[in-house]
Amino acid sequence: MFILFLTYNYIVLGNCGKNAPLLLEALLENGAAATAAEREKSGKTAADLALAQGNTDLADRLRSLEKSAAVTEKFDRCELCNAKMKSRTKLHFLRDQVRNKKEENPLVLELFEDETVVEELIRPVYHRVSNCMHLRKEVTESMALIHAVKRLKHLRNAEDGSWRECHIVDLCCGSSITSALALQILPGCAVTACDISAPSRIPHYKEGGVSDRIDYLQHDICAQSFMDALRQRIKPGRRIVVLGMHCCGELSIRAIEIFTQMKAEVIFLMPCCLPSKASLIAPEIYAVKDQAAQYLVWGQHLSDRAKAVSDSTDLSVVDAVLSARNVLITARGRPVPVRGRSPVPAAARGQSAPAPPLPPGVF
Repeated sequence: MFILFLTYNYIVLGNCGKNAPLLLEALLENGAAATAAEREKSGKTAADLALAQGNTDLADRLRSLEKSAAVTEKFDRCELCNAKMKSRTKLHFLRDQVRNKKEENPLVLELFEDETVVEELIRPVYHRVSNCMHLRKEVTESMALIHAVKRLKHLRNAEDGSWRECHIVDLCCGSSITSALALQILPGCAVTACDISAPSRIPHYKEGGVSDRIDYLQHDICAQSFMDALRQRIKPGRRIVVLGMHCCGELSIRAIEIFTQMKAEVIFLMPCCLPSKASLIAPEIYAVKDQAAQYLVWGQHLSDRAKAVSDSTDLSVVDAVLSARNVLITARGRPVPVRGRSPVPAAARGQSAPAPPLPPGVF
């Protein structure tokens, strides 16, 4: 990554000053050319960065180095996006821990209950999932939401037990790990994954054979045009489930607004960062000094907001999530009749009947 880093500083930031060309030459002459094929998170190489800034001479030179670097690399690259590929991903190692009885986290174990799910996620087309940086933590976060969705048994088709009547909206999806798990664990469900990031960050769903069930919406969820763009992607007759993992600050409030405007069946929200103190959105947060307490106050604030626009709400701490940001807010929407179907009685939606028991240590 040396050339990539230097190119960025040299062209975009100018931090290296007048000595930048000399530094670049020195790096190229001393082995750094072997890193010319490296890519940043958006999928761009150093040559791409140089070209974007109008430095065609440097871009051409780095582009020629990319080809030679690719020949000498001692690892494989994805044929679709050119990302580095490892023969054994982090998901392989996590599976080893489960098989060797060295894994005790209930949410991780839940993922491995169906070996066919894991085998699918290990396929090269899912390398963005199987080799993400903090896989074990990410699995617990995503599985907390999937576990919650699985409890909505009334959303399953009565004939075949599939989830083909359910449309999941995965907000601020990042690498879309939650979406990928949902596709495998909830057969038949449709998914719209939403994020502002480039599609290069998500798995190769088309090549994975599930492009008919998932759609990636690259959009700012706070933009005025977002709702229209999202509505166009919802499959007719489906019941909407909104998922919000890693919605930072005010984005969690926006997630509740989307849940309301889409007349969704339910939202499962696990907020991340707090809103800024200057925003004055929830000043009660900063009446306490302890960060853990501040996060709980923020969770309660969001729960209260959801309560004002929903039939019922619930706030719980998911101890099995391997993060201090582990408050789960559940809000159930007011029932909306689906064409050709009577409204679902409240009891069927679990509002008057007690919820089924949860595995110990999960919720």
